[in-house]
Amino acid sequence: MASSNKMKKLNDDFDILIGKLHYAYKMYCLNKELSGKSKKLPGIPAFWFLIKQSLMASFLVEVAKIFEKQKEESLTIYYVTDIKFRNHQKTIDNLRIFRNKWLVHNDLAFLYNLDKKLKELKLTPEKVADLCKRTYEVLEEIKVNYRINSLGDMTSRDAEEEAKAMIGKLLSETSKHQVQK
Repeated sequence: MASSNKMKKLNDDFDILIGKLHYAYKMYCLNKELSGKSKKLPGIPAFWFLIKQSLMASFLVEVAKIFEKQKEESLTIYYVTDIKFRNHQKTIDNLRIFRNKWLVHNDLAFLYNLDKKLKELKLTPEKVADLCKRTYEVLEEIKVNYRINSLGDMTSRDAEEEAKAMIGKLLSETSKHQVQK
């Protein structure tokens, strides 16, 4: 019975982790879709700038949380980073720095030298998106190898398609609304 409860908890934790990854990557995809359609977006450009900035900040914070060092009752895949993320370790480390110094805390030394610090980190949204794609792969591997019965069959492609559909619908609905005026 205890083994059954542990397996259920593992399955539940895994579903949460996949959901968090999918949410984070979809924020990146939505931002990317919005950026490609900026001339078609209705309203005030400053509004869409803030929306895109918020999506990017959410994306970076959520991915950083997935790679946090293990703490009591925290959900992370930190324990496999040495093995499965060797090619992404610098991105993970720099993402943690960026999260801690700028996204979550107002580190004055970092903020006063923000441009210089960002150049030093060489952290780009594309590098973090690649990290997300690799994370999807690793989670799928873990799921198969440990026979995890997860509901989380989401892929990076699913997030990309969902974001495209959402922005397509937004543009379609706003153009219908503009025609009706």
